[in-house]
Amino acid sequence: MREAAVEQRDRFLAMLGHELRNPLAAVRLALEPTDAQQKQVEIIARQSGNLGRLVDDLLDVARVTSGKIVLQRERLDLAAVLDGVVAALRPSAAKASIELSWRMPAPLWVDGDGLRIEQVFSNVCANSIKYTPAGGHVTIEAARTSVEAIVTVRDDGTGMVPETLAHVFELFSQADDTLDRAQGGLGIGLTVARGLVELHGGRIAATSDGIGRGSTIVANLPLETGIAASDESMSFDAPPSSRPVHRVLVVEDSDDIRELTTMLLASYGHVVSEAADGRAGLKAALEEKPDIALVDIGLPGIDGFEVARQVRAALGDGIVLIALSGYGQVEDARKARDAGFDLHLVKPVDAVRLRNLLGTERELLRAAVQAQATAAS
Repeated sequence: MREAAVEQRDRFLAMLGHELRNPLAAVRLALEPTDAQQKQVEIIARQSGNLGRLVDDLLDVARVTSGKIVLQRERLDLAAVLDGVVAALRPSAAKASIELSWRMPAPLWVDGDGLRIEQVFSNVCANSIKYTPAGGHVTIEAARTSVEAIVTVRDDGTGMVPETLAHVFELFSQADDTLDRAQGGLGIGLTVARGLVELHGGRIAATSDGIGRGSTIVANLPLETGIAASDESMSFDAPPSSRPVHRVLVVEDSDDIRELTTMLLASYGHVVSEAADGRAGLKAALEEKPDIALVDIGLPGIDGFEVARQVRAALGDGIVLIALSGYGQVEDARKARDAGFDLHLVKPVDAVRLRNLLGTERELLRAAVQAQATAAS
């Protein structure tokens, strides 16, 4: 048993090396001077996104298996969540010539964490698309009993043999372990999905009639029971033409990240200054009194936590403090809030999210970061 576990681990590490080296190789080649600059930028953006997803998968499976994910449960319309999942996956399905369809009673209220439930079905549906050939079909259907919602994801793809089916939700298990790795991915999406479903008090199972006969995954989630609903939602995404200008301070010791962040924020119309270490960042914040400070945690001199404590003590609520960190555990976000940060963002920060977050009027900005901080905590 131990030898089998070690062999499975070693196969996973070899697969991980393969999956990391491919996008890195593409990025490195794209950095070589050519006449196709726009194409190179597109390649770097796409492969950087692939690397980010690999890292997210690894972190999520670690959090799920160690029980460190805290759900933010609420009364949630599962139909709306799945509508978003389908909309996000439809382009990739269309590119692969796969028909993606869904049927669901709407609304279908469940007791759950919207972001995590979206993650569950994004993983499950993306997996079905991955293993369905061109011309195939992936169908999502939902039903309900008196106590639970039942979501079925069915495809007519490659299917699974009983040996694969028995381990499909286990860590380090993937049907495609061939040398060419044609399907890609780490094969841990279903492990994460199972962990998140079980955290919700639900269950998930897979069936298949064999190779070439497709697969079916069924997830059961508890229905909402008496949680108060809110009909109001706040949106902080203003049209580009009406977005206000903020004075923003970027405190980051990585020259590349600092320069690119400054250029990005300036392109959104903000007035941006920068500092390369904790002491310089503290001095700039106290002298310039910016509207917003984006502060890296791991700074030389004094760290980001200390910068936040001193800036908050001096300027109070007159500044919005946003932490930038490579550490994304719940405990890391708590430490950031305790130090005085309004929001803790994990690197790499999504540019669209940052643009929308900073694209709000001064009086709404604190409400926006507090809303995101609550959702992420």
